[in-house]
Amino acid sequence: LTSRVQLLFSVLDIDDSQTLSFQELQMGLRKLKVSPAINISRDDWDTMTRDDAMTNAAGELDEEHFEVVMRRQLKLYVQRQLANAMEVVGNDSNHIGTILFVLKLLTIGVDDINNALNFSNFTTRPDGEVG
Repeated sequence: LTSRVQLLFSVLDIDDSQTLSFQELQMGLRKLKVSPAINISRDDWDTMTRDDAMTNAAGELDEEHFEVVMRRQLKLYVQRQLANAMEVVGNDSNHIGTILFVLKLLTIGVDDINNALNFSNFTTRPDGEVG
């Protein structure tokens, strides 16, 4: 997955600055030959970058933070797909709905564990920055 995200980053990084601005990401996504087309709004960008907390001073994502954003978006997509599948399956007799529900709980549980680990790894440097 990392190599594919890195490839996507290099394709979207139109100016080869090793960062992606909102406009650059928006333009790059429009040029991708995917169906349906991917369009992001400024609100989407703000949500993805956690109100620019993941961007540099110029408001751009570097490759490392882009991967974090893409992995988070993929996780959210999988959770939405599981929820949709649960609705479609409903109360079937072979327990597929139960299995999908457990899978969704597992993805949320893994996310909670990752968040707890990431939070415990943050330290405050002498300059007051968190890192």
